[in-house]
Amino acid sequence: DGMYIVRLADAPVATYDGNTKGLAATSARATGKKRLDTNSKAARNYEKFLKKQQKGLLDKAGKAFGRKLDTKYDYQHAVNGFALELTADEAKALRKMDGVVAVDRERMEQLTTDAGPAWIGAPSIWGNKPSSTKGEGVVIAILDSGINSDHPSFADVGGDGYDHTNPLGSGNYIPGSYCDSVPDFCNDKLIGAWDMVQSPADPTSPED
Repeated sequence: DGMYIVRLADAPVATYDGNTKGLAATSARATGKKRLDTNSKAARNYEKFLKKQQKGLLDKAGKAFGRKLDTKYDYQHAVNGFALELTADEAKALRKMDGVVAVDRERMEQLTTDAGPAWIGAPSIWGNKPSSTKGEGVVIAILDSGINSDHPSFADVGGDGYDHTNPLGSGNYIPGSYCDSVPDFCNDKLIGAWDMVQSPADPTSPED
């Protein structure tokens, strides 16, 4: 009755330090390399080992549950495990099997930004004192899932009445962005936007 992410005890490729006989270490820390090499012979061999271990557990669980378990995703590099559909009772039983560290039901989270200002102490510096600043002249780049350009967060004049000033000059936007082709998309606060997804429905717009 849901999608579950199952994590197994053996270390993934990224953190494996070579403690299994016959399988060389793969982590950058253990090999002394600057970055993880997922294409090395050691990494490929250990990946095969993890896949074999995963298949063994899935076969065992499938027999116990009386059905074939098909994974939607399987993981070996950053985490050792897989994702598959289970009932609540199956998930509970799987948690008790040897080699299983965690079985967590997938959940959808909504992106929110309302908590961040308090975490970084913004209210204490966002005041009306003469010495206070509100980030004038600073350009901030944000990597996100997309934006709603008509949201109050991107308004030229904020809900508190603050009127933003474009550091490039009103009507001037960062070259090469969506603002070049659709100037009305941007304003004195939103001065550049790019789409990295290229969806067929809207291949250029950064609108979420």
